[in-house]
Amino acid sequence: MKVFSAICMVTLRGLMSRRRVTGLLLLTVLPAIIVALVGKGAGDPEQLTRGLTVGVLLAVAIPVVALVNSSAALGDPRREHLLPFLTLKPIPRSVIAGAVFVGSVVATLGIGGVGVAALWLAGGWVTGSWSIGLPAAVALVVSALSYGAVFIPVGYLFRRGTLIGLIYLFFWEAILASAVTTLAASSLWRIGLSAYLGLVAEPAQEFVDLLGTVQAGVGGAFAKAGVLVVISLVLTTWLLRSRDQVV
Repeated sequence: MKVFSAICMVTLRGLMSRRRVTGLLLLTVLPAIIVALVGKGAGDPEQLTRGLTVGVLLAVAIPVVALVNSSAALGDPRREHLLPFLTLKPIPRSVIAGAVFVGSVVATLGIGGVGVAALWLAGGWVTGSWSIGLPAAVALVVSALSYGAVFIPVGYLFRRGTLIGLIYLFFWEAILASAVTTLAASSLWRIGLSAYLGLVAEPAQEFVDLLGTVQAGVGGAFAKAGVLVVISLVLTTWLLRSRDQVV
C-alpha cells in the first residue's frame, strides 16, 4: 500500500507542475467567466449556462485536461528515462499501472473540479438555481476515468500521445462522430455527456441529439467507464512487462 501511494504521489506531482496546471485551469474556468460576465444580461441565463457546460466544459475543457494528464502519466517518465528506475524495482507491474492511473485521474479531477465548481457558482449566481453543478461533477468523474483509461497506454506507446488525443478529440469526436451517428459509441466525451444528461431534468433535445446512438444514464456511463478501466489496467500491466522485458 505504501508503494502504491508513493507512485500515486510521484505521478500526481509530475502532472501538477505550475506551468501545466495554469494553462489547464484557465481552460476549465473559461465557461464560468463567460457566464459571470454575460449571464445576467442573457435572455435565458440557464440555457446559456447549460450550453457552456455541455459545449465547452464537457466537450472541450475536461477532455483536454484528461487526455493531457493521462498521456503524460507514463509517457513523460518514459521519455525522460525515469521509468527504468521504477520498473527495475521488484514492484508488481499491476501496482505501477494502477497507481499511475489513480494519480492521473486525481490530477484530472482536481483541475477539472475547479472548472466545475466555478461554473456551479457562476451559474447559481446568474440563474438562482444550484442544480447545475452535480450533473457536471458526475460527468467529470466519468470523463476522467474514460479518457484516463484510453490515453495512459496511448501516451506510453507513442511519443506524441497528447497530439494523438487532440486529433481524436477535435477530429474524430467533434466531426466524424457527430456526422456519422454510428460512430457515436466510440466517443469518450459522449459517455460523460450521457451521465450528465441522465441527471438533468428535462434536458434540451439539442443536447440529447449530441449523444447519437449513446443512451443517457448514469449507470450505463459508469459501466462503460469501468470496462475501459479494466481493459486499460490489464493492457498497461502487460506493456510494462513486455516492452521493458521485466516480468
